[in-house]
Amino acid sequence: MEQNRLREYEARCVEEEPPFCQAACPLNVDGREVCRRIGSGDTDGALAVLLRALPLPRLLTRLCEQPCQAACKRKDLGGPIEMRALERFCVLNGAAPRPPLLPPGGKKIGVVGSGLSALTAAWDLARKGHAVTLHHAGAIGASLLSRVGPEDLAAETDALLRARVRAIPLGRPASEILDGLLQGCDAACVALDDPALGSGLEERLGPIDPTTLATALPHVFAAGAPSSFVDRAAQGRTAAQSILRDLQGASLTADRERRRTRLHVNLQGVSSVPTKLAAQDPAPEEVREEARRCLDCRCLDCVKVCTYLKSYGSYPKRYAREIYNNLSVVQGTRSANRMINSCSQCGLCAAVCPNGFDMGALCAEARDEMNRQGKMPPSAHEFALLDMEHADGPHAALFLPGSDRDGPPAGRVFFPGCQLAASDPERTAKLYEFLRERSEEGLGLWLGCCGAPALWAGRMEAFGQKRRAMEDRWREAGEPELVLACSACLQTFRRHVPGMRVVSVWEVLEELRARGVALPQAAGADRSFVLYPPCTLRGEPRVRELLCRTAEAARAEVRPYPEEGECCGYGGLQACANPDLADATAARIVERAGEETLLVGCAMCRDRFASVGARVAHVLDLIFPEGRGADSPPPRLSERRENRERLRGELLRTVWGEESEGEEGAAMELRFAPGIRERLDKRRILDEDLRRVVRNAEATGRRMVSPEGRSLACLRPRNVTTWVEYTLEDEAARIHNAWTHRMVVQGSDFGEDGP
Repeated sequence: MEQNRLREYEARCVEEEPPFCQAACPLNVDGREVCRRIGSGDTDGALAVLLRALPLPRLLTRLCEQPCQAACKRKDLGGPIEMRALERFCVLNGAAPRPPLLPPGGKKIGVVGSGLSALTAAWDLARKGHAVTLHHAGAIGASLLSRVGPEDLAAETDALLRARVRAIPLGRPASEILDGLLQGCDAACVALDDPALGSGLEERLGPIDPTTLATALPHVFAAGAPSSFVDRAAQGRTAAQSILRDLQGASLTADRERRRTRLHVNLQGVSSVPTKLAAQDPAPEEVREEARRCLDCRCLDCVKVCTYLKSYGSYPKRYAREIYNNLSVVQGTRSANRMINSCSQCGLCAAVCPNGFDMGALCAEARDEMNRQGKMPPSAHEFALLDMEHADGPHAALFLPGSDRDGPPAGRVFFPGCQLAASDPERTAKLYEFLRERSEEGLGLWLGCCGAPALWAGRMEAFGQKRRAMEDRWREAGEPELVLACSACLQTFRRHVPGMRVVSVWEVLEELRARGVALPQAAGADRSFVLYPPCTLRGEPRVRELLCRTAEAARAEVRPYPEEGECCGYGGLQACANPDLADATAARIVERAGEETLLVGCAMCRDRFASVGARVAHVLDLIFPEGRGADSPPPRLSERRENRERLRGELLRTVWGEESEGEEGAAMELRFAPGIRERLDKRRILDEDLRRVVRNAEATGRRMVSPEGRSLACLRPRNVTTWVEYTLEDEAARIHNAWTHRMVVQGSDFGEDGP
C-alpha cells in the first residue's frame, strides 16, 4: 500500500479531530479531557492537562469569556458546560507542577507592557529557555486588578519571576524610549492592551500583520489588540510563536491557520441534563457532576455498531496505520494479520460514517496485497475456499439452462447460491419448482458458487478466473437473466460482473404476486417476527422492501430490526478467520432483537443466528413451512456438503429424469462419542476427512493402538495433517477424537491407497 493511499483512508476518519470546545478555544485547552478527569475524581490529572495549554491559570480562570460554550454540543441539551468554573476548581484544588522550563537558550527578548498579552508572551518565551525582560509601567498587571484578586495576580507574577523573567519599570512613555528598549534584544513583543504604556505606540510600530503580528520594525511583534481577555492572551501566544520562528529563521506564515474541527458527534438519544453548579464556591461533588455532563464528544459511530471494530479496542484511523505497517513488514511479525482477516466487509461502517470510511474496502485491499506478497496465512480462509471448490465440483454443481432436458435455453436461470443449497436443500428444491412451474419465459437451473469466498479472501486471480468461466457459460446459454436467491450472490454479480443480467428472487416473487399468483398457504407457530435484512442488501433498498413484503404476503407480522445491522459473521469469511468474534457478532445481533423470533432472508444469517441459540426463520420457511422449525439447529459442516449433493441428485431425478453420478462405493458409517461432533465442527474436520484417515490406516496398517484398543492414525491429503482416534465396530468407525495441525508427519503425505 502506498503512503498516499494510507493518507486517503486516514483523512476520512475524524475521530482524532479536536473536540468542539478545544477548537473554539483560542488557547487550545482540551476541555473534553479536563472534564473526563474531573468527572472521574482526578483533579490533579485535570490540572496537569490544563497547564499544558493554559498560561497564567489563576488569571485566565477568572478572566476567560468561555468561547467554548458557544461551540459546546451540550448547550441545547441542558446548557453548555461551565468550563471556567471547572478550570478554577482545578487551579485551586489540584496539585500538579507547571510544565518544566527548558535550559537557557542564549537569546534575549524584550516584552514591553504588563497586560495579559504581554504576560502570556513572557511566560511562553521563558518556558522555551529564553532570557525575557519585562518592561512595565506601574505595577505589573495593574490593568487587570479590577477583574482578578490581588492574590491571583501576585501568584502569577511570582511564577513569572521564578521562570527567570526580569521585570524593569519604565520611567517614561514607551513610545518615547522604544528604540532604546529594543537595543540589545534579539526580538521584542509590544503589548497594546496595557493602558499604562501611554499613547503613540501603534503609530510608532506601523501596520501589524494580522496573522504573524509582525510590525514595521524588524524583529518586533505586537499583541493585545482584541477586546476579549482570552483573545488577548491568545495574541500574546501568537506573538511568542512568531518570535521563536523569527529567531530560528523559519517561516512566519506557514501553518498558522486557526485549527478547525471536522469531528462528527451523533446526538441521537442524548437526553437533556441541566447544570446544578452553584454560582460561587461549588462543592466538589457538584463540580464532578458538572464535568460528567460533558458528552465526551467523539465520533466512533462505526465502533458503536460494529462488533469487529469494537473488539480491537481502537478506531479506523489507527487500524489503517496498523494495516499499513503490517503490509510494510519485510522481516518480522505481522501482528495485524488476524485483524485484517476478521472484517466481514459488510459496509456498515461506511454507511454510518459521515465520510464513508469503509474498513471492508481497506481490509479487502490488504488481503489482496498479502496474497500477492505471498504473506497470507493459509489457515485464514482455506476451509471456505475448499468449500467453494466443493460447491463448484462435480458432485454438487449443475448447469441446465433449459426448463426441461430437451428444450431450448430458458430466458431465466435459477441460481440459489451455494449456501442456501447447503443449508436447506428441501426448500431450495421447492422454491425452484414453484418458480419454474409459473415462469412465462422458462427457468433453467444453475447450482454452484458465485465466487464470493475467493473475493472475500483477497484471491483476486482465482476470483477473476471464476468470473470469466461463469461469463463464458452464461453467454453460451444465450445470456439468460439469473434469478438469485442469495443476497451475497446479488451483490457479487452486480458489483463485479455488471454485464450479467440478474434479479433477486424477492423481485420475481413480487412479479408473480402482481400477476395474481399467490404464495403457498403458510401456517406455523410463529407469526410475529423481527426482520433482519441481509447486510449485502444494504445498497438495495427496493429488494429489502420486497423481502419485507414477501414476509407480509406469507401472513407474517413483521417489525424492523431496531438499528442498521452488521453482518452475521459469515461475510468476509469472518467465521473462518476469527470464529469467536463471529459468534460474538451473531450473539449481539440476537440480543438486540429481544424476545421475538428473528426473520431473515439469508441462509447464512439463519444458520449463524441458530448456532448461537436464537429462534430464527428464513422467509422461505414461511412460504414452505414443512420441514425445520425456528428452533432447529444449523446443519453440521459435513451435512452442508451432503445437502448440496443431495439437492443436485434430487433435482436431476425429479425434474429432468436423470440419475446423479454419485461417488463410487458406499460411505463408511461413522459413529461419534458424545460431544465429538460439535468439537469436530469447531476444528473444521469433515466426515470425509475422518473416513480417509481410517481407510488409509486400515489399508496400510500405519496406525498406533492404545492399551484400550483405540487406533490412532494420521493422514495429510491436503494442507493439514488430520489425526483420528477411533475404534471399528462391525462396518462402522466410532470416532473418539480428532484434530489437525499444519506440521508434516513423515509418511503421512499420501493418498488412501498408500504411498
